[in-house]
Amino acid sequence: MQLGNLKNPVANAFYRCAGPNCGILKKTHDRWWLMWTSAVNFNQPVLYLCAWDDEIANREGTLHVCGELCAQKLQSQFMGNVRESQLRRRVTYALDVMAPANRLAAILEIACAVHSDTNMRLSRSYRLCHSHGHARSSPIAI
Repeated sequence: MQLGNLKNPVANAFYRCAGPNCGILKKTHDRWWLMWTSAVNFNQPVLYLCAWDDEIANREGTLHVCGELCAQKLQSQFMGNVRESQLRRRVTYALDVMAPANRLAAILEIACAVHSDTNMRLSRSYRLCHSHGHARSSPIAI
């Protein structure tokens, strides 16, 4: 039997969860999710999430996710990567395009935005931790 004649040549594939520090194998009746990114439709990175679909699961670039927790971790990584990329572009613009007299002010503004965003995330994680009854004396970093 030739692979070219098969409708789905990856019918017996093994799928491993793409979640950070997970890697469990998918079983036949698991309720897994699929995630992928694209910048085609909106000219900026977009994260997609859908329930398991065999056709989408076999597409290049699709992440196989075992559940909500791993999907949330991957979403958090995606959001952090997008913000980091935006900040790098702003700093590059400040260094390469702006007049020398305006560079310092622009970089300080960017640094303040990063500091504010970091404090907001730390504060949110602290509130989430205490709202779920976890006894932590300090906020956790995300």
